[in-house]
Amino acid sequence: MPSLWAYPSRPPSTQLQFELAPASTRLGQAEATVLSLPSSLAMKWLVPAMARAQERGLAITLDIDDRLAALGQTGMPHAAIRFGTGPYPGLHTALLSKCHVMPVTHARLASSLRPKAGKKTVLLRDITAEQDGTSVTWLDYLGDDFDATRFDMSMTFGRSDLVLQAAIAGVGHALGRTLLVENDLDAGLVSLSAPMVAIRSRYWLVTTADFAATKAYAGLARWLHTEVRRSKATLDAQRAAFSTLYMSGPVWKLVND
Repeated sequence: MPSLWAYPSRPPSTQLQFELAPASTRLGQAEATVLSLPSSLAMKWLVPAMARAQERGLAITLDIDDRLAALGQTGMPHAAIRFGTGPYPGLHTALLSKCHVMPVTHARLASSLRPKAGKKTVLLRDITAEQDGTSVTWLDYLGDDFDATRFDMSMTFGRSDLVLQAAIAGVGHALGRTLLVENDLDAGLVSLSAPMVAIRSRYWLVTTADFAATKAYAGLARWLHTEVRRSKATLDAQRAAFSTLYMSGPVWKLVND
């Protein structure tokens, strides 16, 4: 039977190891392939997909770390998923996915992004995304539609998955993004509350030149691209449904690339 361990790695990271027995089912050497990725991406996208990695016979350890991990050194990850404008000089870099941002919230609030008379709309802020410049802010998204007297932006969070969890709870609207929202949208935990728009940041799979030439990397990359296509199909369906419902609604001034 597959087994799952969670144990502390170098602080403040966490490692989740998904392993298949016997060891002969693993790609490459007997040790698992170690993939580094941010906590929000792990929790919202890749951990739920690990059963499908097991079905492929992959042995993968997720090294969950919000810092940029060094690659190729002894005891360090073999590869990493990074989010930004890229590319990353000195590393083998492959594009995993382009990215969109989209407001999401609990279904009962889905039609209320535009403030109603006498009541402010709560916009949940992801401080980390704002500060590191990888995403857009609510001010960017709303443009000329933003009016400080009509929006409440007092609630801030330090992680993207926590912002989305607050949106699931109906606290307000979150700026979700590609790969972080598809599972929640598909499960009906949140709904789109305004159109999605493209941003410059993208998801990249990075590794060393040596590891990029291995069968282990090829298997990892194929699986990740399959998961990206699965997420894209979900998001495309949600976007089509949103357009059908709200195509005659208000037009927002939106930031684009």
